[in-house]
Amino acid sequence: MIRPLSIQDLLFSNTILECEANDGVRYVRMVRTGMPRIPSSVLKSIFYLYRNTEDAKNGHDPQGTGFLVGVHLHPQSTSPEVYAIATWHTAVDNSDPENPPAPVIRLNRKDDEPAVIPLGVEDWRFIPDLDVAVAPIQGVNQFDVLCVPTDMFLTKADIGRQGIDVGDDVFMMGLFVDHEGGPKNVPAARFGNISMMPNSEALVPQGALPHVPAFVLDLHSRTGYSGSPAFVYRTFGSDLTVPIDSYFRVEVDQGLSRGGPRMGRGPAVELHIDHKPIFKLLGLHFAQFPEELESHEGMPITGLSGMTCAIPAWRIIEVLNLPEFVEQRERSAKRMEQENKKKPRLEKVKKPKAGKPIGTGDRDRFNRLLDAAVKPPKSSDQT
Repeated sequence: MIRPLSIQDLLFSNTILECEANDGVRYVRMVRTGMPRIPSSVLKSIFYLYRNTEDAKNGHDPQGTGFLVGVHLHPQSTSPEVYAIATWHTAVDNSDPENPPAPVIRLNRKDDEPAVIPLGVEDWRFIPDLDVAVAPIQGVNQFDVLCVPTDMFLTKADIGRQGIDVGDDVFMMGLFVDHEGGPKNVPAARFGNISMMPNSEALVPQGALPHVPAFVLDLHSRTGYSGSPAFVYRTFGSDLTVPIDSYFRVEVDQGLSRGGPRMGRGPAVELHIDHKPIFKLLGLHFAQFPEELESHEGMPITGLSGMTCAIPAWRIIEVLNLPEFVEQRERSAKRMEQENKKKPRLEKVKKPKAGKPIGTGDRDRFNRLLDAAVKPPKSSDQT
């Protein structure tokens, strides 16, 4: 069974804080702090894209990155429907003969051998004018992978509710083409911050596609990272827009405690904490802003500015909700429901009905018969 990615997979530094609830109960909280260390297990949601099956088998000339997403059919389901997410310009766009698309997926298998899924351009689905492509994936239990659950996707409501804004920490995972891992996918992580929020008045170019509202990240990238998932996270004390005293309130009791005078122990310090960590899929990395540099010979050179663009996660949901994907999930849900009905169920033990205990009627009947047998017959008058 494929496992969803969660904040528990990241390795944060932790701080122990002593707290007190409103009713006076004292307890401790272990809060995450700082930038996370990303273990290899987190990288398992990443795959690479190749132009053909042969290149994928040999690990030759990878073209881009993608990641797996899990959509649960209902809250009680344990096996989600899994989809591959990539950029349209990497997996589908065939407008440039010198740069053909790369629709073939390579994943890591549990036996450490590469697994190649020979998808074609026709297997990917997309929305016109959006640089996102999606393909359903089956048989994922044989792969050494994780998936990003859709309930981890950042929403517009999250931005307002959790105050996601410029300066928040981000990281992404993807293909570093100079050291991709050879026979096995070994993604690389890069770290940065949000520089600009999506804004309909400041649209971001999508290559040949129309401009769109998108995140701009102060995060170094290069060719190969297109299609990488970008995550936003926040730990205790890291929100740049919130004063530290908004996370917790310190109350000092100089001489009295709830139980009476304090004897020789100094003032009591009560710490009340209001903090929840954030770990969300921010979006899909699809481009970098170019930058023109001047060489020592005075010739202009086009390089990368270090500013990365990411399509918001809620736009990916739009592609996942294309009618054919919705119909496919409905069929899977019905099939799962039918299979569950066929499974043998444990026989329920019948509970005794309210009233006389089991066997009472038989005992009463026996007692009546016994009384009749030992009772002497009535005497009769003789004539």
